[in-house]
Amino acid sequence: MTLHVAAYDLSLTSTGYARIGQDGQVRTFVKPTDPVEGDHATATRIWAIAGWCMRQLTENTALVVLEAPSFGSEHGQQHERSALWWAVRRGLAVRRRPDGTPLPVGRIAPATLKARVAGNGRASKADMRKAVAKLYPGQGLHRVTYDEADAVGLALLGVIRLRWPGPWLGGHAPDSAGVFEHLPDLEQPAATGSTATLTDPFRMATS
Repeated sequence: MTLHVAAYDLSLTSTGYARIGQDGQVRTFVKPTDPVEGDHATATRIWAIAGWCMRQLTENTALVVLEAPSFGSEHGQQHERSALWWAVRRGLAVRRRPDGTPLPVGRIAPATLKARVAGNGRASKADMRKAVAKLYPGQGLHRVTYDEADAVGLALLGVIRLRWPGPWLGGHAPDSAGVFEHLPDLEQPAATGSTATLTDPFRMATS
């Protein structure tokens, strides 16, 4: 399997995942979950989504990109959505590349993602899907869910950050300069820091 960039558009109801390889092939998946009530059921739901996210990664994952939390969002369940984001980020913190160095993880603000991929920081979900389908023609992206399309956009900017080639529309790719709110230096092994003592919380997670 070729090296690839992985990305998640995290959601309590429909988490989108995308993987773009060095060969330009795009794969997407979606994890739908039903609403629940009560603390125990909510915690179980969040843990299951996060565990599913971790199981999408392989030894060939070169970079993971997350959509950064939207602090100005007016959507409900902000507490639960924050818990999901941090559960996934915690799982990623203990992942290692084959050489033993931490797996690089970057995050991109929602408005920045839309601006760089669709050309408008207030682009709709439909606009994003149309944009990624044009950037990667012939791969059926016009039929994926909106959550998968957003994940493709995140992975796309990661691909550009790694300077991998891609089948861009008209030979042009979106500009990725300055889009990452946090991303370790990809040219040097990241410092292990305190994460070296952490254990993988999702080894026994179930789907």
